[in-house]
Amino acid sequence: SFNPVVVIDHHGGSDIKETDENWIWIDSSVGASATLVGELMQAFEVEPQDDEEGQKIATIGALGIASDTLNFTLGDSKRDRDIWSWLKDHGSAEDYRGLSNFDYPGRFYELMRQATTNLTKISDTVLVVRTGIITKDEVAFLSNFADLFFRHEGIKTVFVWAPIKDVGLAIKVRTKDSSENLIDMIIEIFGTGGAKSKKSIGAGGATITLPKVLVPTDDNAKKAIAFFGQCMQKKIKDYLGHPKE
Repeated sequence: SFNPVVVIDHHGGSDIKETDENWIWIDSSVGASATLVGELMQAFEVEPQDDEEGQKIATIGALGIASDTLNFTLGDSKRDRDIWSWLKDHGSAEDYRGLSNFDYPGRFYELMRQATTNLTKISDTVLVVRTGIITKDEVAFLSNFADLFFRHEGIKTVFVWAPIKDVGLAIKVRTKDSSENLIDMIIEIFGTGGAKSKKSIGAGGATITLPKVLVPTDDNAKKAIAFFGQCMQKKIKDYLGHPKE
């Protein structure tokens, strides 16, 4: 526990309450929390330090805004772009180029091949995608795949999932269906998780930690995929069968 507490976030729906010992600034109109941090720095006339450490912080902040806004397609792009430009000017152009144009490891493409060959259409607009068993360090790849399959013609909602070796399951969700509350949908289907929505586009996911007897391993990977694949599809179909209120 820390006092005072300062909370800066661009996700709505927080139940954190402001007291005399904390200060909370939640603004879901912007696309990245780094935008709010930059605006706060400007309000207090604080410039990033003009040294190697200051350049690193500014570069990371600019990259965070570009990444979290999906290259300025989400949130209030004017505010995001202004702070991105300000941070980028204080950062390292060389580091920014290198970190924004990074190489993917061969494993990324192996999992992408698995994903493209394991697609199931639950309905005309809902797609379920899976890879084989992954490690904890590979969970972020599922977000890349979700963003890719989300652009599939005619698809409004995509679920990408995979068993995590020695942990449980990872699920990433993207939707253009503005009639859905994505947080409620994820929690109702998977029992846990979170999401954010910007400009009628929702992005979220869940990580399910399983009891030891059910944890996916290299030895039971095929059985785990078959079993959890059936469970996943049934839960999604059951949810989609619920009448909208």
